[in-house]
Amino acid sequence: MTPQRRDLRDVAERPDRLIDAGYTRRDEATTDTVGAVVYEKVISSDESQLKVLVQIHFQLAISDDVGYEYDELCSYSFNGVFLEVQDRQMESEDNRYFDEESEHPVKAGTLRLDIDSLCDVELLVALLKPRVS
Repeated sequence: MTPQRRDLRDVAERPDRLIDAGYTRRDEATTDTVGAVVYEKVISSDESQLKVLVQIHFQLAISDDVGYEYDELCSYSFNGVFLEVQDRQMESEDNRYFDEESEHPVKAGTLRLDIDSLCDVELLVALLKPRVS
């Protein structure tokens, strides 16, 4: 049986559910009533200088209506799935491992992906995770 294909436009109703699925939330710093929220999973290894971030972007609009809880004032819309690659610029510990404490990441690039279901995002994350030998 294949997993249910949950459309990310439906997840926009309550995107913080992605935190329960292992994503971290990052909010754009803004004083505007419209901003960006990114949920991401980080894929990295102490054997690689690369860090890959699988990101799900939403636009957040906050209403200024009075008499409502903050959560009721927030409205999210799905803005796409992105793959960001970073050069971690770490010092080498030996011929195989890098010192993750010395990490100074620099963004190498971002790619918008043609994905709109959480199932497909999770499949991508699984494919990108390093295999333990």
